[in-house]
Amino acid sequence: MEKAHFQLDLIHRAFFNSSPEAVLLTDAEGKLLDQNQAWTDLFAPEPESGNELAHLGRIRPLLSQPDQVRDWFREIQTESFLPKENHFQLNDGSQLKITSFPLRAGEQFLGRNWTARILNPEDVDARLREKSHAISQAVIQKSQDGILIVSDSQKVIGFNQVYLDLFKLTEDFLRNESPQKVIEYSVSQLTDTERFRGEIYDLIRNPDLEKYSLIEFLNGKIVERFTETLRAGDKVLGRVLFYRDITEATNRINELITSQFEMDKFIYSASHDLKAPMDSMRGLLNILEMEDVQGAPRKYLTLLSKSLEKMQHYVRNLAEFSQNQNLEVGHKQIHFHELLEEVIGEIRSLERFKNVRLELPQPTFSTLFSDPVRLRIILKNLLSNAVKYHDYSKEDRWIKVELDKKPKAFEIRILDNGIGMTAEDQARIYDLFFRATHQAFGSGLGLYVTSKTIEKLRGSIQCQSTPGIGTTFSILIPQSSQQATA
Repeated sequence: MEKAHFQLDLIHRAFFNSSPEAVLLTDAEGKLLDQNQAWTDLFAPEPESGNELAHLGRIRPLLSQPDQVRDWFREIQTESFLPKENHFQLNDGSQLKITSFPLRAGEQFLGRNWTARILNPEDVDARLREKSHAISQAVIQKSQDGILIVSDSQKVIGFNQVYLDLFKLTEDFLRNESPQKVIEYSVSQLTDTERFRGEIYDLIRNPDLEKYSLIEFLNGKIVERFTETLRAGDKVLGRVLFYRDITEATNRINELITSQFEMDKFIYSASHDLKAPMDSMRGLLNILEMEDVQGAPRKYLTLLSKSLEKMQHYVRNLAEFSQNQNLEVGHKQIHFHELLEEVIGEIRSLERFKNVRLELPQPTFSTLFSDPVRLRIILKNLLSNAVKYHDYSKEDRWIKVELDKKPKAFEIRILDNGIGMTAEDQARIYDLFFRATHQAFGSGLGLYVTSKTIEKLRGSIQCQSTPGIGTTFSILIPQSSQQATA
């Protein structure tokens, strides 16, 4: 038995010393146990280094960052579980590769086995290329897009499973058949075969061409394809073709468009169907209010009139929202002062209108080019709000309208000395159904509709307000690009 152990030890010693790689053994505490000649030649530990593994000996001056190697040694020399590997740069461009494995006997940790070797620059480049290729392949295979890579001679040099599944191809077919046969098989699965075939051959004839297109399959799938040319400097190496399945996204968009259309149709229909009976109710209420009605009936008539006013305001907002959503943007000459007078005539019936003083701009040079329907909506909503939210505590309650014509735009400012708003409320006033105060009379649609209408005109709106002082709305709208022909 002892003879067998002796022979085994001799074999181990011979293998240990003849290994071309530098080999070192350390115990569980990180102390040196043994090293072969290759390790001695590589590191040449000096006598005073003792059992300090982190003393790098003659290789220290060759390392670009010797402290990094020392710290790594110290960090893992007593690590009892995982194998470790690291690469350290040398000053001549080569690398020091060190690998370490734990030595165990059952559950007992005995120490670590270390190997080291110098990789010359060619080995380093080959390793980096191999690693880069492995990473690229992993990225390609993990991609949710179908990917096909072809060389400048149209040879297939890369693809992923998503691409194979999309076109129902096998790897053998793609690699072994001619490009023409692969193209024709792929074309046969599409609705617009001629266009797809033409685009593929355009890409083959024009290496610099990069193209985006939508492809519809016979099975109903919708795929977008985009290409990118692979280059090394000015030389074309090949092309990458990406195929992204957008069927689900397209179906969702179509469903949203259909739902939006149906909603717009409902809003338009409801607002118009409700308008006529409410106008009739308003006429009847006006007649009743002219009668000599006193006491409780008069009070009920007043309450009924206010409720009807709210309903009419809500329906009017719905109609305006529908108009803004569905009508094309108009390009007409507008006499601003005339439009403003019409809007004031429409809001004159508001209960609080008689309590405020209006200051309007001079009618001179007030010709604009824009959409009169949308401009009317904007003015009506902002002026209505200024009337509704004036400050009863002030003796002089006023609303000012200012117009400032610029070379390519015009700015409308509507100012009031009403109750004002907090900064928190100003941040939300354009939200749907938001009402900034308990004194709010409307539906929370007015400023939402106003902001969306201004967006349609490619304009902007700003609000400055201080509680107890007042509010200023500034609207900047580009002049219509068709004004020259108006």
